Amino acid sequence: MNASDNLEEIARLIAQLASKDIRTRVHARHALAEIGHQAVPDLIQGLEDDSDYIRWEAARILGILKDKLAAPALVRALMDERHEVRWVSAEALIALGHQSLTPLLIQLEKDFDSQSLREGAYHVLHGMEQKQLLSPELLQVLDSLRVIEPEVHIGVSAQKALWHLTLHGRRDR
Repeated sequence: MNASDNLEEIARLIAQLASKDIRTRVHARHALAEIGHQAVPDLIQGLEDDSDYIRWEAARILGILKDKLAAPALVRALMDERHEVRWVSAEALIALGHQSLTPLLIQLEKDFDSQSLREGAYHVLHGMEQKQLLSPELLQVLDSLRVIEPEVHIGVSAQKALWHLTLHGRRDR
């Protein structure tokens, strides 16, 4: 199969992710996961599709593939209108581990007033805390998300943690 055929197959499978038939979606999900990293750009684009099914499935597959290129798009998906998409995007970011931290902190610093982003960031950081993956600076960000009015503290906490990650050369992990 040449590259052009593969791109057509990826496009066809992504379109199948919108199917109301769960068997069709599951088949497409497994096939796209099998194709692997070549499907990542199209899956990232799928995170902005009009179809809730495509956005949800794209986030789920990106979590399986664990490609760091997807981290910024998955962070933006934490602000999706659908709770289900936000949840599976957070799970995908947890699967990415440290690779998701810099994009998450940048977005928190920028959009600290977004409740859905704060909820998603809490989900991600809490999941990483359970795996003991957080530095003291990141634990401070998590603590800022736990307070009643986190928007007052989160921008500063995110900025400090981002500075710490940059200082210690962990931006791309």
